[in-house]
Amino acid sequence: MRNTIKAKIKKYFLLFWDDSFKTETNIDISRKILLLNYLFIAITLFLIPFGILAFVQNNILLGSFDLFIATSIFIARIYYFRTQNYNFLNTFILHLLGTFFLYLVATGGYQHTGPFWAFIFPVTAFFMLGSKKGLKAVLLFLVALLIIIVLSPFHSIYSVGYKVRYLGAFIATATITYYIEFIQASTQKLLSSKNKELQEFLSKLDKKEHELREREAYYRTLFEKSNDAVFLMCNNTFVDCNNKALSLFNCEKNDILGKTPYDFSPAKQPNGNTSKETAKNKIETALKGKHQYFEWVFKKFDGNEFYSEVSLDKIEFHNRKSILASIRDISDRKKSESALLEAKEKAERSERIKSDFLAQMSHEIRTPINTIMNYTYLLKTEFEDQVSEDNKGSFNSIENAAGRLLRTIDLILNISDIEAGTYEPRMEVIPIINRIIEPATNEFKQSAENKKLKLEIINNLKHNSKVNVDSYTVYQTVANLIDNAIKYTKTGKVQVIISEDDKNICVKIKDTGIGISKEYIPHLFDKFSQEEAGYTRKFEGNGLGLALVKKYCDINNIDIFIDSEKNIGTTFTLKIPQAA
Repeated sequence: MRNTIKAKIKKYFLLFWDDSFKTETNIDISRKILLLNYLFIAITLFLIPFGILAFVQNNILLGSFDLFIATSIFIARIYYFRTQNYNFLNTFILHLLGTFFLYLVATGGYQHTGPFWAFIFPVTAFFMLGSKKGLKAVLLFLVALLIIIVLSPFHSIYSVGYKVRYLGAFIATATITYYIEFIQASTQKLLSSKNKELQEFLSKLDKKEHELREREAYYRTLFEKSNDAVFLMCNNTFVDCNNKALSLFNCEKNDILGKTPYDFSPAKQPNGNTSKETAKNKIETALKGKHQYFEWVFKKFDGNEFYSEVSLDKIEFHNRKSILASIRDISDRKKSESALLEAKEKAERSERIKSDFLAQMSHEIRTPINTIMNYTYLLKTEFEDQVSEDNKGSFNSIENAAGRLLRTIDLILNISDIEAGTYEPRMEVIPIINRIIEPATNEFKQSAENKKLKLEIINNLKHNSKVNVDSYTVYQTVANLIDNAIKYTKTGKVQVIISEDDKNICVKIKDTGIGISKEYIPHLFDKFSQEEAGYTRKFEGNGLGLALVKKYCDINNIDIFIDSEKNIGTTFTLKIPQAA
């Protein structure tokens, strides 16, 4: 029962006072709702008592009009609460007040009410409609007021002084109210603009915060899912780590947090430096913004040591300078590197043994062969006239076989030096004709004459061109190619043609020999490879000459090309860079 009475009292009280201005987000509307509350109370307190007073004074028309206005405002107020149509109530009250105001002036009630309406109407108009629309309403009613005062038959009721004071009070109130409303509107506009900027800023801030949360979640995912152990350090101590770090160190998170890197390191690193001082220096350098990357030996929680690669980078964490450390276990790689190093050393030992063996064998073979060749030459000189014609060829056979064996040993030793990397070229600028072409060609003049072949040099150079090469290997290259050309040519000629272009000296060794098949050319520089193999081959050789030629060309940055046709002949072209 008591709650029902309270509810009814509150309901009737709302006719006078509307609390919605407290929850209204629009400041301008909230202010106008509050003004309507005060205006409604003021009008009610004014109209009802004066209406009753008019009836007591037998002024039925004025009393009826007062009570009619009050009743109309009550009805409009109730309609407003049902529909929440704020604009309707605002417009209705202003029109009602204006009409009532003009009626009072026209009927003489103006004299009894005093300057009240001079204050209430312009204040209400400006506050409800704003400075621009309110000014139009005030001017319109001011014109109507002047017309009524001047032309109304009741104008004689008011004295001239009263009229002037009343109009002055009205205009002054209107002017001051207009100025206040203008300032308020400007301030409101500025506040709205700032509020909009603030809302945009807050929106951007929310967006940035959302992005930061997403980025934090993203980096947290990377942090946790990384295949490397990742630590976050502040003041040389671990403050966070991912699951990979726990797995790597074989411990729980509480075993790591608050500890330092040197707590998980042996007293000294393999290079003899103390772990504690070295770690501090690395961290201090990283905090200065210099990325650190180095190898480190860590010790797991169970005491087992392992090799790792460590990367340290400076970051900002909660407005503090921190270190992001990434640790990768490289124990397996270290074992592989150790195994590779051991294999390399073993291979180098084997290579040295092979080189020593070849050098020893060369000495052991060369000595008896040279002895055989010397004594063969002596026997040939002593008994050449006393042996039969059939036995004279034996001396040449012995010499050829011994020479062939010596050439084979030289080729094996040379290619062994090249492959072992023990050969050191001596680069020098030399005239190619005088130092390479002519000496190499002269060396095989007799061999060509013995086979009745023409061996000639065709020099198309305009001047004595020079090249920057290792003279020994280039000489051996040209000599080997000329030797091969003579060996595989039965009739015709062997030409050494020299020309030049903008950058190179071109040396061509051209023969009219047996040629090379297109199928075999890709294998021409393979070791121990010959187009005709086995015991049925027609030409001697061990397949090392051209393999050595290719390696000599590589040493001197010489490009080598082959053009050959079976039973027509072969042309080897060497493009040797000219000296600067």
